[in-house]
Amino acid sequence: MPKSFIISYVKKLSKNDFIKYIKKNNIEASNNDIDTVYLYMQKYCDVFFDNPLFYINKLKGNISDNSYNIILSLYNEYKNYL
Repeated sequence: MPKSFIISYVKKLSKNDFIKYIKKNNIEASNNDIDTVYLYMQKYCDVFFDNPLFYINKLKGNISDNSYNIILSLYNEYKNYL
């Protein structure tokens, strides 16, 4: 999948869309984790693909360990599709 398509999608993603994804996939996350991850997605989507683990690791310490591990797991699951 072209990275430009993913970037365009993320930029159009609303916070409400993000919350719906979390609920649909039965992911437990605090409001702080949701706010933080959503802001990171919006802020770093243009440069994320340059060094994905760098940006994922920027979240560590800013969100719960559980949320961080879920994000890392999702990245590992989908990285081959990028």
